[in-house]
Amino acid sequence: MSSGMKGFVFNRNSDWEEVQSRSHGVLVSDDSVFLKSHAFLVSRLLDTGENGMSWHNLIIKANIPANAKLIFKIFASDVTTVVVPFKNGESHRLDLNDFLKKDKNLELKMSVFNSMNCLTFENPSEVPLFDLKGRYLAFCIESINYSEVPVKIDEMQINFPFTSFAQYLPEVYQNVPNSAFIHRFISIFQSIYLELDDIIDNIPEKFEPSCSDLKFIHWICSLFNIDSSIYDESHLRSILKNMTHRFRSCGTRDSLTKLISEYVGAVPILIEKFRITNNDYYKLEKEIVDKLFGKSNYNFTVILHDENIKNEQCYANLLKIIHENIPIDAICNLVILTDNIILGVHCYVGVNSFISNTYVQKTEGNFIKLGA
Repeated sequence: MSSGMKGFVFNRNSDWEEVQSRSHGVLVSDDSVFLKSHAFLVSRLLDTGENGMSWHNLIIKANIPANAKLIFKIFASDVTTVVVPFKNGESHRLDLNDFLKKDKNLELKMSVFNSMNCLTFENPSEVPLFDLKGRYLAFCIESINYSEVPVKIDEMQINFPFTSFAQYLPEVYQNVPNSAFIHRFISIFQSIYLELDDIIDNIPEKFEPSCSDLKFIHWICSLFNIDSSIYDESHLRSILKNMTHRFRSCGTRDSLTKLISEYVGAVPILIEKFRITNNDYYKLEKEIVDKLFGKSNYNFTVILHDENIKNEQCYANLLKIIHENIPIDAICNLVILTDNIILGVHCYVGVNSFISNTYVQKTEGNFIKLGA
């Protein structure tokens, strides 16, 4: 962080799986945590390595339904051994590190949090932790949900040590006996500033396709009118990396040929009608040529072999790519060649038909040489 703060960040599956020591009704999936109707997630001890640590704030990015409540409990301590009182008046000495990590008694764990005078927040998004001091920190998340949609936590961040922009205020405000209000008030502007500062510091994550977040890649693709569902991740990153060149050549023959090649993995044959109208053969066989390649000079034909088109969805996606990258008045004719020789349709010597002194017969997908 640009402010010099550190933090514990939970935004990947491995982060959540590592931090939770005991959970109930919790599903870790797709870099998020889903908490069902009544769920608990109790963390292990998070160690800063420094006694008397002053904690700064807690930031949670979560989707909480209307009929749901997210209760967050958190405490900090310099020691790992505590005495926990029970309802019957007895007490028990516990090693928090082992207890939170290994013990399966969820009710007892909740008693630990209550006995530690933990801070409690309801549906938090960003809350200050100025009152917490201690090397070790643990938290508990409880979800009470009466809707069918689960509570989803995308990211959680706990920052330390405590840093306040109040130090930049005039001295008269810094020496106020009870400065908690000033710290809380100025933390609003501090959070906005630090968030913008972090975005600027990590700008390559936004504008470098090779390391940008996949969700951001999909969002950028939508701005450029690219259907991200058509391509896999590597293709999307490659497309965005060459987006400047792609826009400069958009609508040209070379650009369209490259786009088709990227998708099907084969170089297409591209025939533009206006290029063959001055051919002598066109004047003799105008009717046949117009039937094959269209009557308008704005027509163009893309020819591919059927082995490059895997299924109907591939064909539909290819048509969509072509239509999104051609001039508005251009008309595309997409032709898929087969190995059948039919006069009067698209049949090309050396492409889908051959002249030789032998002949072949297609049997069950295999070409078998029969004779001369």
